[in-house]
Amino acid sequence: MILVERRVEALDAHGCAAWARAPFASIIVPSGAGTPFAGVIEANPLERPPPVPAEAPGGRIVTASGWLGGGDGADFRTWSRPGWDALHAMCDAVTPELARAGLTLLLTPRAGHVLGDVQSARTWLGERAGEPVGLLLDPAALLTDAMVADAADHLERAYDALGGEPGVAGVRLTNVAFDGGVARATPVHRGVLAADPLVRFRDTGLPLVLLDDEVAAQEAVLGAAR
Repeated sequence: MILVERRVEALDAHGCAAWARAPFASIIVPSGAGTPFAGVIEANPLERPPPVPAEAPGGRIVTASGWLGGGDGADFRTWSRPGWDALHAMCDAVTPELARAGLTLLLTPRAGHVLGDVQSARTWLGERAGEPVGLLLDPAALLTDAMVADAADHLERAYDALGGEPGVAGVRLTNVAFDGGVARATPVHRGVLAADPLVRFRDTGLPLVLLDDEVAAQEAVLGAAR
C-alpha cells in the first residue's frame, strides 16, 4: 500500500477535510482513494505527552520519540537513563487513554532522539509489547551525515532487525539531505542515498508512507525496482 503524508491544509482536495483540525499537523492518506491511515502530531513527547483525541484517522497517532533539552536531540541525556525514563513515563501516561479510545501511538525513531538507532527501537518494542504503541519506521532518519558512506550497510541492518517486527506498523520511506550536518527529509528519488537500499523496504509488505512531493516520481522509483 502506498500512502502519502499530506499537510492538513491540502486535505480539502483529498476528501479528508474532517481531520483538518488540531492536534494533527498532517494526515497519512492513500495516494489514491481510500481510508486515512494515521494522523501526525508534531511534538516532543518527552517534554509533554502528546494529546490523545477521542478519535484519529485510521485509529493511529504518529509522533516523534522525542528528546531532552533544547534543540532537536543535542542533549546527551536523551540517550542515557533520563531519556529512557522519560520515554517510559510518557508511555505510562498515555497508554490508558489510548486503550480507552481504541487508538495506537506510533513513534518514529530518528538519529539524536531517544529512539535513535535500531537497537533502542527493538528494545522499546520489546518492553512495551502488548500495549497500544508501536513504530512508524523511517530508515533514512536513523542516519547521520557521518553514516552516509556506509548507508547501505546501516539500512540493511535496519531492514533485518525491524522489517519483520510485529510492532512496526509501516515504513515512512524518505531520502535525506544534510545542511550543515542537520538532516532534512527528502523524497525517495532525491537526496544523498541511493534509492535501491530504501526501495528494498517495500519487500516488508508494510504500508509505505511517502512525502507529499513529486509523488508520481517516487512511485515510479518504487515501480522500477520491482
